[in-house]
Amino acid sequence: MSSITYSERIKIETFCELGLSNIQMGVRLNRATST
Repeated sequence: MSSITYSERIKIETFCELGLSNIQMGVRLNRATST
């Protein structure tokens, strides 16, 4: 179906999850400092 291998897909998924968690952490820090 796709040319991406299973291991590469796992790497991309974990990378996206880490990025999302980092963004959420940044938003929380910004909210904490702004208040």
